[in-house]
Amino acid sequence: MEPTEIIPQGRLDATPNKDVASQNEAKNPFDLGKILLPKKETPGATPASAQRINAGILLEQERQATLTPTVSEPKTEIPSIPPPKKEEESMVQPIETYQRDIEDLVKDKNVSMLTIAAAEAERRGSQHTDAEAGNKKHTIRLNLSLFKNIAFYGLGFLLLVAASGALAYIVERPTSVSMPQPIAAPFIAVDDTKVITILPDTTRGNLMSSLTAAKQATSLSIGLISQLLVTVASSTNGQTLLPVDAQSFFTLIAPNMPQNLLLTLRPMYLLGVHVYNNNQPFLILSVDSYEQAYASMLAWEPYMQQDLSPLFDYTPAAHIPEQGVATSTAPVEFLQSGFVDKIVENHDARVIQNSTGDISLLWTFLDRNTLVITTNDATLREVISRLQQAPVTPIPSGQ
Repeated sequence: MEPTEIIPQGRLDATPNKDVASQNEAKNPFDLGKILLPKKETPGATPASAQRINAGILLEQERQATLTPTVSEPKTEIPSIPPPKKEEESMVQPIETYQRDIEDLVKDKNVSMLTIAAAEAERRGSQHTDAEAGNKKHTIRLNLSLFKNIAFYGLGFLLLVAASGALAYIVERPTSVSMPQPIAAPFIAVDDTKVITILPDTTRGNLMSSLTAAKQATSLSIGLISQLLVTVASSTNGQTLLPVDAQSFFTLIAPNMPQNLLLTLRPMYLLGVHVYNNNQPFLILSVDSYEQAYASMLAWEPYMQQDLSPLFDYTPAAHIPEQGVATSTAPVEFLQSGFVDKIVENHDARVIQNSTGDISLLWTFLDRNTLVITTNDATLREVISRLQQAPVTPIPSGQ
């Protein structure tokens, strides 16, 4: 292949070589001289420069150019970058974020970031206030619920205590009004106390019936002693029981007692029951004047057994006769002569006894101030034995 001669642009007006033209005509069947290039529309060009140039002359000028041939660098094919694919519209809407909302708000409504920050701070403050209010309400509800539970359990406990107290009162309530505090028996220690309450209008018969029933109902081990405490309700407070003094007691049960004896009696006395041979009654009295009391007792002897009946009624058991000793079949009779002198437990005593010598009633002074009335010598022995011991105050139960 023949090298192509490049004609410089400065020789565009040169005359073409005829030989060369004839050779070109032989090679090219086309007449290049007749081919006219279009006018160049160059801004600022003159009419002469804008004339049409013959294509053959232009070609010849280019061939005859004396430019130094240059080696053309191989062209590097630049890989074509495919046009970016058009993003397909997704059916899923873009996620609305807080940042996008802020950008839209700033762009559309021309709101400043400071205003948005202030509004956000105010919103958070209101949320915090609402949260605190909600926490306070929740705390108040919890406190109210706790208070209701405590009140419910407390009320239940009080009701349980009240029910227990009522049940205990029903089960263990006394048959009579109890004393405000236990009264220790005078003179000697006793093993039990029975309270007999009387009314201001109680008669002798009613009181004697109550005392006799209490004597028979005494149930203790043999040899023990129970006190029969006669009381009366207080005139100011009906629930308070007061012991009946000796003068009031004997005025009610012994209408035949001499007045001098009543006057010398001290208020304190003891009416008791000795558990021995069908429960034996006894009285321990204290006097101010031995002479006046002794003389008055002698004057009262004809009426004493009658005044103290039926509480002091006692019939000694019949003696079993010994073998080989003849006994009378006649019934035992009480001596109608009344009281007689007899030494009982080393004390001078006045006694009523039957034909066999068994005592049914006696009285004696153990000292110049202490008088004892009873129905047998065994009870007198027990009273003397306890008088020689110091009185023992019973300890309340539960201590």
